Amino acid sequence: MVPRTLLNLIDKNEYLKIVSDLYISNGFEFYLVGGAVRDGILDIDTKDFDFTTNATPEDSISLLNSNGYKTTEIGREFGTIELQIDDNSVHITTYRKDTYENSSRNPSIESAADLNTDLSRRDFTINSIAYSIDENELVDPFLGLKDLASGIIRTPDDPIISFSDDPLRMLRICRFISTHGFSPDNDTYVAMRDNVERIKIVSVERIRDEISKLLVGKNPSLGLRTFVESGLSSYILPELNELKIEVDPEHHHKDVYEHTLKVVDNVSPTL
Repeated sequence: MVPRTLLNLIDKNEYLKIVSDLYISNGFEFYLVGGAVRDGILDIDTKDFDFTTNATPEDSISLLNSNGYKTTEIGREFGTIELQIDDNSVHITTYRKDTYENSSRNPSIESAADLNTDLSRRDFTINSIAYSIDENELVDPFLGLKDLASGIIRTPDDPIISFSDDPLRMLRICRFISTHGFSPDNDTYVAMRDNVERIKIVSVERIRDEISKLLVGKNPSLGLRTFVESGLSSYILPELNELKIEVDPEHHHKDVYEHTLKVVDNVSPTL
């Protein structure tokens, strides 16, 4: 059964139905995926909508342009186009599968034959749920709904493989702890702790973006604790680790680390 909260999100953004109907009426599969499905189920408002389809980028551009819509190729190598509709934009990506080399975070990308293959490449089960607007049906091959209800973070794939493929996912766990109050299951946390050194292959810009999102979450101290305890901070922000052994002689804080976490929790989330 589709949660009422997700249906409400779709109803508030009727242009999503228009786009879905256009693809379906032309014989294509078309699913809402990622954060919009997750947050819609959790009753969190969003304007960030991503779709996946068996239509190629060329199919999408032809279909949309012939119906009077403006499109932009924002990631041909990823099979992604951006559609502008009613002063809104959505991203539409062809089903794909990613293959990674051990020394690089940049995947080799191929088109995938079906939806489940596309969902299997995603970071966490809570982001691997698809929703068909046309059929009003959720597709959940990795039990992401159960994990959403339990507040659990798991990977669709073996977490060791997942974190080796894209080490930024480990930092993303810290972000979801801060923003959503979720927690990794034991296997995911152990794999995270055992692969922290892989974070060194991730660009500074991508790391910065995740930390920024972590800091403006509802409970940044919780995300930062996992950031430190997993060992990630040793490679990104070693100064945070050092606070655990420092004493502030001027203000007499016995535990500078705990004091810092409290300060972060009480700072305005505006960046």
